[in-house]
Amino acid sequence: MATPAEADYGGTKRRMRQKLSVRAAWCCCCCAVLALGLVQTPTTAAIQAVTDPEAYRVYDALLTRPGAAPGLTLQHETQAPSAGCSAGFLSQLPAEWKDAVRDFTEKNARVWLLRGELFHRADYRFISHEEIVPDDERLWKRYGHSNGRLPEQIEYTAVSAVGFNATKTKAIVYVSSRFPVREALMAMELTNGIWTVRPGGCVGIA
Repeated sequence: MATPAEADYGGTKRRMRQKLSVRAAWCCCCCAVLALGLVQTPTTAAIQAVTDPEAYRVYDALLTRPGAAPGLTLQHETQAPSAGCSAGFLSQLPAEWKDAVRDFTEKNARVWLLRGELFHRADYRFISHEEIVPDDERLWKRYGHSNGRLPEQIEYTAVSAVGFNATKTKAIVYVSSRFPVREALMAMELTNGIWTVRPGGCVGIA
């Protein structure tokens, strides 16, 4: 028969084992929760939408100007201009454009989503970058890489986020199209309620 001291020692050991078991179970639970969180957390933050109505007035003026193709397919995400076109053109704008240049540069350091219901003058079909890339890869495998147009290749137009000055009377915007392969970085001014392109934009082959 165990002495009181031995019984107390045995009880202490059992309580210690129980505490260790509880702690082990808690650790396992925490690890499982953390692992689940790591699996479920997206690798990139959600893309914010362009919501400024004035930006969509600029887009409308740009995309529906005379000579623009009807029934455009727009890339759902914004697209920043190429470094060469951007640096040269923006640095040559007069001093009164500095706020618009800064706003344009800051906004296009990230990607934005376009919202179809905010366009005023036309309806566009949207296509995501995630749809374009695999389709291009499929066609390259079939026809080989080419700087020209491939059969079945998606035709689309992409625009940047719009940079404004403080009073929203000056704007800078970039647009590119696949066929014909063109890009243009333009300064636009609001005159009598109408956005018009300022002469001297950077226009070239994308």
